Amino acid sequence: MTLNSGGHITHQSHPRATATNNHPLWHVTTDTPTPCPSLAQSLDVDVAIVGGGYTGLWTALWLSTLDPSIDIAVFEAQRCGHGASTR
Repeated sequence: MTLNSGGHITHQSHPRATATNNHPLWHVTTDTPTPCPSLAQSLDVDVAIVGGGYTGLWTALWLSTLDPSIDIAVFEAQRCGHGASTR
């Protein structure tokens, strides 16, 4: 952000983030994550969270803050942040 001549804040876009690419800035300015393999075995966890959106990730963070000894697994079909949180 910068101040223009009238003292108003203006936003400067990242050159790769355009209105036509339909991707959030953090998708176009970072390396594409390597997909994780499908789960091939059973997991023994205290908490299993289905969905890696805002709610799932914040729940995992909140639980790990309450008790760092809790074993937490977050399961996501696409990639974390793939759904509505990126629109």
